[in-house]
Amino acid sequence: MALTAPIQDRSVDPYSNRRFSSILNRMTRIASTGEDVILFPNQSFSLSVTNWYEVTITPGICIKDDVLIHITEDYYMNFANNSYYIDDTGTMVSADTYYIVLQYLYSRALPAPKAWYKVIRDISSLYTGHEHQYIFLGAVTTVWNAGEGRYELSSVAYLDGSIKRPVTAGNWMIIDGGEL
Repeated sequence: MALTAPIQDRSVDPYSNRRFSSILNRMTRIASTGEDVILFPNQSFSLSVTNWYEVTITPGICIKDDVLIHITEDYYMNFANNSYYIDDTGTMVSADTYYIVLQYLYSRALPAPKAWYKVIRDISSLYTGHEHQYIFLGAVTTVWNAGEGRYELSSVAYLDGSIKRPVTAGNWMIIDGGEL
């Protein structure tokens, strides 16, 4: 099954109908200090288990590669669809922790790159050392349901060991006494 990218606006799309100046990318660097960051972390990209195989991701705003990305719709990620996985070993194949990331790499290309939600199972080889490709959104725990004979989603968390969402106090700019 082919994936569809979430509905989104990006601050700089060199070839879109609403093309902005790359100056805006430089301005986002002021707010993010050059780091990938989730803005409004208490509201952006909230995760919830909808049923045994699906997670809902709420709209959110982030800065990735100095590009402001605003996902504007709820997105339903089907863990039974192999197309979401970075690795290619099948869908839910073990009781483990699975990682939801936002994948985006800026390039001046036609068509302009889009942000995608993806799932990573093997963090040690597919995430570690490649953090620049992703924004970590959360971890999902899967468990075996013997009565149904299947793996099911159990819970979500916004950190897993040393891996956490990129939202630190040093990545915020205070303007006029308010939080950006």
